[in-house]
Amino acid sequence: MSQRQVQLNRDLAAKTHTADILAVVAQSVREFNLVNCGTALQRLAKSQDAHGLFASHRGGGGGPSDSQPNATGHSAVFGALLDAAAALIQQRPQYCESRQLASLLHACGKIGARHQAARMVTEVEAATLLHASKFNPQELSNAIWGAAKLLVDPNRPLVRALLDAAATSLANNAANANQQPQPRVLDWRQQQLVWTAQGLSNVAWSLATFGVGIGARDAAHAVALRAVCAAIEARAAEFNPQEVANTLWAIAKLTAVADDGAGEPPSSAAGGGDARDPKGRKKGQGTKSAAADVTEAATRAAAAALASRITEQWIAAQRFEPQHVANIAWACAKLGLGTGGTGVHPRQSLAGALGSAAAATAPRMNTQELSMAAWAAAAFGSTAGTEAVASAFASKASEATPQQLATAAAAFARLGTLHAGLMDATADAVVALPSPREKSLNPQDVSNLAWAFAKLGCKHKKLFALLADAARCHLKHRQDEHATDAGKHEQSQQHAAVYSPQQLTMLVWAFGMLGMGFKDEKLLTAAMKSTRVQLADFNPRDLTNMAWAMAALGVQASEKPKLVERFGRAARRRLDAFNSQELLKFLGAFERMGGDDPKLAAAVAGQRTLRYAFPALDIGGGGGSVELSSRTPTSYAGTGRARVDDSCNGSGRGNTGVALWEGSFVLAEWLSRQAAPGTSNEVAAALDGAWTGGRETGVTVGVGGISWRGRTGVELGAGLGLPSIVASRLGLEMVATDGDDDVLELLADNLAANTAAPATPARVSRLLWGSHDPLAALGLTSPPDLVLASDVVYGNDPAKWRQLVKTMCDLSGPHTLVIIGNVQRYPVHHPMAETKFFDAATAADFHRREVSAADLHPDFRRTGGGGCVVHVFRRRPESLKRHREEQEAQNRATGKRSGEEEVGGGGELGGVCTAAEGGKEERPPTKKAKSRHKSDKLKTTTRKTIK
Repeated sequence: MSQRQVQLNRDLAAKTHTADILAVVAQSVREFNLVNCGTALQRLAKSQDAHGLFASHRGGGGGPSDSQPNATGHSAVFGALLDAAAALIQQRPQYCESRQLASLLHACGKIGARHQAARMVTEVEAATLLHASKFNPQELSNAIWGAAKLLVDPNRPLVRALLDAAATSLANNAANANQQPQPRVLDWRQQQLVWTAQGLSNVAWSLATFGVGIGARDAAHAVALRAVCAAIEARAAEFNPQEVANTLWAIAKLTAVADDGAGEPPSSAAGGGDARDPKGRKKGQGTKSAAADVTEAATRAAAAALASRITEQWIAAQRFEPQHVANIAWACAKLGLGTGGTGVHPRQSLAGALGSAAAATAPRMNTQELSMAAWAAAAFGSTAGTEAVASAFASKASEATPQQLATAAAAFARLGTLHAGLMDATADAVVALPSPREKSLNPQDVSNLAWAFAKLGCKHKKLFALLADAARCHLKHRQDEHATDAGKHEQSQQHAAVYSPQQLTMLVWAFGMLGMGFKDEKLLTAAMKSTRVQLADFNPRDLTNMAWAMAALGVQASEKPKLVERFGRAARRRLDAFNSQELLKFLGAFERMGGDDPKLAAAVAGQRTLRYAFPALDIGGGGGSVELSSRTPTSYAGTGRARVDDSCNGSGRGNTGVALWEGSFVLAEWLSRQAAPGTSNEVAAALDGAWTGGRETGVTVGVGGISWRGRTGVELGAGLGLPSIVASRLGLEMVATDGDDDVLELLADNLAANTAAPATPARVSRLLWGSHDPLAALGLTSPPDLVLASDVVYGNDPAKWRQLVKTMCDLSGPHTLVIIGNVQRYPVHHPMAETKFFDAATAADFHRREVSAADLHPDFRRTGGGGCVVHVFRRRPESLKRHREEQEAQNRATGKRSGEEEVGGGGELGGVCTAAEGGKEERPPTKKAKSRHKSDKLKTTTRKTIK
């Protein structure tokens, strides 16, 4: 390096403004060596006025900004600098140093000179392939980060070589760290030789920006990802708030957790790059290799290690910026961390800690960060901090983008929390959008806004008129009414592509929820036309909700015969994909529209076989499989038959238990993975040592010293008996109960087919909620250890709730565990909200915890309305004492007999309302009806238990 080049380097290092740096470059670039080029680029990257100067070269299109009159000249000088660097590398690549190559990539990445740097990147690539093994950790981190910022193809040799070198370096660092752990504070020389938290965070961010996922098939990508995650897990305690935020954001992107379609904001990752999370896999889509499973486990372990640090105490001790809070909350929610209860006070949980942080920083958050915080709260299913977030967003709604408005509204709708100020401010902001509104609002925004406002019952006339206008314009898609037949077909295909089936369904469903007073004939006509074209692409849930909405808006087969016929054909083709809830809801809507499809009616009338696999129960290679016989519930209207599950005032289909409900599968699948009671944090916390000690004689020891084997269990409203079958395979002696004759028949068949000897016995018994002395009725001499139930709470029926709570109490001793899986069908503010049963109706008698949504089956990790919650109960000591005192008083009283007690339902759901199906309140079953099926005499034994 000549004296002149040394002096040029000093001159460049002393400059802080872009114009001054480029002046030196313009005058002397022909004298530069590679060190001078690197110094000039690093100074440009650090100069604040350089940002946006080269925007035309970032893929954004257009020319230099008019506010920067010298931009064109500066760009030319900058290009000359990059060309000089490329030429110098090309001349002697073997003499380039790793620190120079890393510096060039890092600086260009920070500047954002993606297109102008293309030639230089090519030359850096050639030199890097010669020197990759010489890069130290800091150089690797900077080089990989720069390549990611420049959007270099991850399959290029440059990226593969850098990732290979990083994986090797991380492995060496891990081995050295095991021998001599590194301190957090390092001098600059040490920082270059070891991987710092910032370096790990940068590489994780880069992998996410490259689009590398847990299913990466490229060995270099997968090995590097696992190595980075292992290092993050080992050194999570060293990460500061910004590093935690960026790393969790990256892991959330890498794992690509499935989205529920309710709307999601782009994250505001500090590392830059495209922060919008890709749509996750839908239910049943795709399979992962064993290597992908290992990689996913590594990423989730790293995320859990970082999340474990996030407590209110840690947050209070840090300097958290609003962006950090928003990114951490978004990422943790995206990863399913911290959802549900963990047996601790909410403010001590991850969701509670982040909610508190969001509340504290909400006034300083911008609208993007507020929408992210709201989305995260909805994904957590937690209202912690949401009042502050809602108030802050309401005050700034006029500054929000349409996507942010739609995301915030949809988040509070998912939570089922009505914040009038936020919804009013959102409506005002949408109405104030510039015309034409169809340009400001895209289909996702329209559908999310309509769905959210309808879900929360917010009937803003102006807003829905505007949304209807925008949707009509989207759906119309400039269709020429006078086009030829061929042209019409082409136009219809185009306009069908404007709204996805889910978006179209959400939109029409919203207007259906609002009622005929909000019916927009033009919108309905356009929606029907688009539905007719796209119906083949509708999944069962969208098909069901669209049929319900069309029926609610008065669509009739007499007026639209072809459309209604297509609904019937579409349902028939997808019959096996419907779950019970969807099928019943669809059939009710189809009937209300006047639909008549004999083939569909014949298909649903027959008995169906449902097959489920529980891998955690598999011991002999049989796959832990269960086969259930099921039927489609039928209406009792006009039949004179008595029904048990009459929570809907006797309307709807009567024998709902002959179908499998979502809550039953979710509970059974979760239970199948609880090899011992201590496996679940919530169960272990609820038991609090109750199943240990002298009363455990003869019971097998398991996780935490307790086991399922040898215990007794009762399932209420068992339906098809799936949870009882799983419980019996875990070793419990189960009594599966129901109150409906049709159900008891199928229940007996299913237990006989799936719980064969030599496993623990299982039997069937009739039981009505609220009946006197259920223990004696079931042939039990003492309270069972476990009581199970699923989807036994539907709507708001205090009378039925009292009967169910009475039975829960009558079956519960001081050591009894009660576990109920239940779908939340209504938002918490709704008059029919089932949450009132769990929060209020049971509160006087039971302590309650919720299993974390992250611990449920991946397809059912939804929160809020439509989500399934597994509740864990244990009887309160004061309730047991009160019960004993009441029994003693009752024994002393005169004039009261057990026959005078109120007897209630014993079937699943307590009645499913399908609205279209009439019915009347039925009398209790007659002796003749009871004798049709003497289920209390049905006994079966279980099959060999599967691991």
